[in-house]
Formats: sequence, C-alpha cells, structure tokens
Amino acid sequence: MEASTTQEPTLLYKFYRLLIIPALLWYVWLAYLSLTTPQGVTVVYAEWGRLFGIFVGVPVTIIVGFAIMRYRPDNIIGPVMIVGAALGIAEPIKTLQLSAQQLVLNNLGLWIFLCSNAIVVAHFPSGKIHPSWAKPFVYVLVVGGVVTAIISTFGSSIAYGSDLAYTEPLANPFLLNFLAPISDEIYRADLVIAALITIGMILIFIIRYITTTRLERKQLQWAIVGSVLPGISPLLQIFLNLRDEALFVTSTSIAISSVALPITIGIAILFYNLWDITVIIRRTLIYAVVSALLALTYFTIVLTAQTFLSGFIPEDNTLLIVVSTLVIAALFNPILQRVQRVIDRLFYRKRYDTEATLEQFSEKIRDAMDAQAIEQHIVDTVTSTIQPETISLWVVEPSQNSQV
Repeated sequence: MEASTTQEPTLLYKFYRLLIIPALLWYVWLAYLSLTTPQGVTVVYAEWGRLFGIFVGVPVTIIVGFAIMRYRPDNIIGPVMIVGAALGIAEPIKTLQLSAQQLVLNNLGLWIFLCSNAIVVAHFPSGKIHPSWAKPFVYVLVVGGVVTAIISTFGSSIAYGSDLAYTEPLANPFLLNFLAPISDEIYRADLVIAALITIGMILIFIIRYITTTRLERKQLQWAIVGSVLPGISPLLQIFLNLRDEALFVTSTSIAISSVALPITIGIAILFYNLWDITVIIRRTLIYAVVSALLALTYFTIVLTAQTFLSGFIPEDNTLLIVVSTLVIAALFNPILQRVQRVIDRLFYRKRYDTEATLEQFSEKIRDAMDAQAIEQHIVDTVTSTIQPETISLWVVEPSQNSQV
C-alpha cells in the first residue's frame, strides 16, 4: 500500500480538514455526555448499540478516515469520514435525557452528518464526482441540506430528540418569533429535504455504478456490502411496530453496521486488490439462500409431522429431530448445486455461460473420433465465446519418422 501521486486539495477538502479538530472535540464532549447524562426511557433496550456505536464504531471510522488521508491524501473521503463520524455520534445519544439546547445541537449535527454522507457517496471511491455533469446536482443537495439545517435550528417549534414516542417533546429555545407561524411547515419541509437527499444519494450511486469502470465497480460493491445492515435496521423497526424489542434489534444492527461500513469503505479505497469482492458476494448470497431453504425445509418437516401425527408422536420426539436432521444433511449438496446454478444464471451470467460452454464442448468431443469434427468443434466454441474477427487453427501433422 503506497501513497498515490498527490494533487492539489480542493476547497471542500481544505474546509473539512479545518473541521477535523472541532469535530473531534465535539465527539469527546458528546461521549462524555453519554456517560454522565441520565438515561432516557428507551435506553434500556438500546444501551448495547448506543455504547458500541459511540466507543467502537466512531473510533474505527475516524481511524479509517485518517488512514485514507495518509495513503490517499488527495481523496476527500478521508476528512469527510472523520468529521461525519464525529458529528454522527449525535444519533446514538438521542436516547439520553438531554436539555432542549443539547437536542437542538444534536439535530444540527445530524444534518451535517447527512450532508457529509452525501459528499462521501458522490466522491466514492476515487475522491472525484463521476460523471462530471452530476457535480451541480451534488452541490444542490449539500447546500440544500445545510440551509435546511440552519432553518430548522431557528424555525422549528420543538427540539428534535429521542423518546418522542414516549415523552412530550421540549420547546426549541432558539426559535425565532417571526418563524413561529410557519414552524409546522418547516418541520414537514425537513422531512421532505431529508428524503430528497437520501434519494439523491441513491441515484448518484446507481449512476456511477452503471457508468464507471470495472475496477471502480468492484470498489463500489464493497460499499454495497457495508451498507446492507444500515438499510435492514429501519425495516426491522417498522416490521416490529416500534416495540421495545424492535429498538434492541435495530440498535444491535446499527452497532454492527457502525463497524462494517467504515471497514468496507477502507478496504474499497486502500486494499481493494487484495480480495475479490465478487467471490465474497457470490458465496455469501449462495449460502444465505441455501441456509434459508434448509431452515424452511426443517421447520416444514417438524411442523407437518406434529400437525398430522400429533396423536402418534410426542412434541419433543427425539427420533423426529434426528430424521429431520438427516433429511437436511442429504438435501444440502443438491440444494447447494441448484441454488448455485440459479444464482450464476441470474447474477453471474458470464461465469455461468463459461461453465456451460465448457461442459457442452467436453460432451461434443468426448465421442468424436474424426479429427476434422474435433477441429470444427474447437473453432465453433472459440468463435461463439470470444468472437474474434479472424480465427485460424494450426494442426501439426505427425511426421513419417515419428514413433508411437
């Protein structure tokens, strides 16, 4: 891992580099609050994820950001990750009983964190926006987020914070009187702008993935892997209807993702040549589907047997468990091979076509006795797969003096 050729840092890079020290001081202050401030109602279920995110996830992200600054000094993602992580700590401390002033600062930090995420997505992984025509669109999103953060700080009637589902919200002490009549509209506008920024980031990522090079596409796949858990956690919370148990599941998911995402970003930028992410994704997808199918098969066998044979076998029958386990073991390899073929056909067509072509070629020449037929099979196979402009086959005729 060697430092790349340095280029003149952009103004945005210099701005974020100036924010590093204030952001780290902000992080130390909020970490101190997390240890000394009384806990909120929901913290009983979110304590694990909150502490892990503050004292493990954020430091890991900051370390990865400094590593990127060290080995890719012209890549803006390094300082933006450091500042974004230090400000993003405002999210896990929402479960504390903070004052109204602290909650307003918390909301302001979250908006800056959201804008920093937009910058990271737009510049990932090379540190430059691609395609170039997307640059104005990115700046509109970021500027819109900053303006919305300022307006919501002084125009919202409530201090955004945690436990709003359990307790009454606090009044915003920074509310300007002339903005009070439209405070409800400002709250709704906050939600719309935040949604637009999120949708914009997704669109930018998709456009870059489609239009970029094959190498950058592999780097982007690392970020996709690291983003899976943050995307799953809100869905889990909605699925569980905001129950207390949902907060624990979501908190655990966020805690794990707080480490997974920065690590995958660091690998994508610094170590992407060491591992083939396509192989990792393919194997993970295959074994995840196989595991789900085997688990579904196991529970189907057990539930069916208990339903239709309830009068003949006890519910905790050991023989039923043993038989079910043996059936699962026997089905493992057939299901694995079938799932592998289906996934290769759907998502890895090139690999599937290669294996299918080799299999067809071996079948054709297995029983071929005529040399000309074998030569024709070779020419046809190469023509259909590689599709060269011209093709010639050099056949060496055995000399008369050669001995068998």
